[in-house]
Amino acid sequence: PYIMAYPIEKLRTLFEIAVDVKDNALEAAFFEADMLDLKPQIGMGYELLPTEYKNGTEDAVGGEKILCYYAFARYLQTADQSSTSTGLKLQTYGGSVVLPDTSKFKRAEAERAKADLFCEGLIAWLRQDGLLACPKVRNTRISLIK
Repeated sequence: PYIMAYPIEKLRTLFEIAVDVKDNALEAAFFEADMLDLKPQIGMGYELLPTEYKNGTEDAVGGEKILCYYAFARYLQTADQSSTSTGLKLQTYGGSVVLPDTSKFKRAEAERAKADLFCEGLIAWLRQDGLLACPKVRNTRISLIK
């Protein structure tokens, strides 16, 4: 079976994610970020993005770093949560509780907002070079805010 090579080590470096966080949790976050955040905006998945656009330049953030920001935002939304027979739980020092963590949600939204802004530059770069897979694709989150 084919396995996508997402930049897990780059994500760990950018956001200092603990080494005991399993790669499969990060791979799930990357997959969702690729399919639900990056692909709708540039019209192609991370793997199809040409290398120079993955790496970026001095003037534009590359797709690899953008995907890491989106993946981190998605990871934050599910970090420290476990599915149990009695429902979704947050692990605490004294056991487990079910409480909404609004600070985690705010952090996830802040990271996603950064990724959206970085993606604007990538979209412009791809459009300028005629490589945007879907010329009418726009950063939908930014468009809704505007």
